[in-house]
Amino acid sequence: MTFTFKTPDSRDYETRVSTLLNNVFHPERVGDLASSFFRYLPGLTPEHWFTMADDKTGEPVASFTLIPWTWELNGIRLKVAEMGLVGTLASCRGEGLMRKLNRHFDAYVLEKGYDLCIIQGIPGFYHNFGYHYAIEFESHIDLPLALIPDSMPDAHESFVFRKAGTKDIPFLMAQDADYRNANAFSVYRSQAEWDYLLTHSRDTEYGSDFWILETPDGSPRFYARVPLQGFGHGLILSEVSEAISHDGFLALVRHLKALATQTEKPHIRVNLHRQSPAGQMAQAMGAGVNRPYAWQIKIPDALSFLKRIRPVLELRLAAGMFREYTGALRLDLYTEAIDLAIHRGKITIVRGADEDAGQTFCIPKDLIAPLVLGYRSWEELQHCRPDIFPANQHLRFKPAVQPDEAGLLTGTLFPKTRSWIYERF
Repeated sequence: MTFTFKTPDSRDYETRVSTLLNNVFHPERVGDLASSFFRYLPGLTPEHWFTMADDKTGEPVASFTLIPWTWELNGIRLKVAEMGLVGTLASCRGEGLMRKLNRHFDAYVLEKGYDLCIIQGIPGFYHNFGYHYAIEFESHIDLPLALIPDSMPDAHESFVFRKAGTKDIPFLMAQDADYRNANAFSVYRSQAEWDYLLTHSRDTEYGSDFWILETPDGSPRFYARVPLQGFGHGLILSEVSEAISHDGFLALVRHLKALATQTEKPHIRVNLHRQSPAGQMAQAMGAGVNRPYAWQIKIPDALSFLKRIRPVLELRLAAGMFREYTGALRLDLYTEAIDLAIHRGKITIVRGADEDAGQTFCIPKDLIAPLVLGYRSWEELQHCRPDIFPANQHLRFKPAVQPDEAGLLTGTLFPKTRSWIYERF
């Protein structure tokens, strides 16, 4: 059998891609999600679909889509490409079709200037394509229904619950702004994306109810997202206003308790960052905490990415011990090097030259994403990977102890941070 790369060029071929995905993931209706994406998802075009077709029949046998996202890092908008809806017909597996599609994908994201590539993928596979765990995802903070009070006699506020509609988009976008301000990396969702979430998304496996918590006079105060499907046995709370009050959170979980009882769910799964206000309030009520999964992320061009986030790096210098620093830090990736030339807190980022850079920090390429995205500090990464270290500590053995600022500089520029990514569909 022979296969050819193909981009959907007709509604008929789009339908065949959707049929392929329904067949691959049966009984899950992933093809129905693909159909919704083809028709309605903002920003997604036919050129974002990567497929391999059987030369004999013309039928697609392997496929995925590049789902375009916009992320933010402290106000800097980032262009992000998700590899989503990945599937190969069982009879065509082992032919290297995904590797071929991934080469097309990698070339495309470099050509179009994407800052990050992401995937919500299964473990043990996508590292073959350069993806590594780098931001927490799918938290499991499980709150048993028995721990939720049936009444709130001491509450200072009362709330009325109603489902959100498109008229609530300005309020929801304002809530999104609060969420982004509280996180390092976050997702930016446009008005068009919110419109999709509140309409067409409801007909897919990602469909959710968005609840508005109103004050008795009808003013919206907080919101929450409750997916209709998802991982685990509990009723899922996947978004909530960053500034929700304690009274608001108690009212919300009481409302969710009623929903969970109606649908015979044993607990509420709070799918939020453990350090978020709602996550902390759930833990204070006695919720059990299991380790979260993580986004698998690839940085297509590390040099370009560091240049893109340079303003954030300068702010981090300004806020710490190196605010007036002048010097250079080399990131030695073993196969290449990146130099950060710093003059009184201002940074110039260039590809490393042959000469010695002075302060050098060694880090393998596969650890760049978890470090620079704030998933782990370099000291935490070093616990299981001794090939990440300040060079003066381990490589440059000299008679006298040498000043070493590489570790301190790296920790200042790339600290461990709180990041959380809400779904865009």
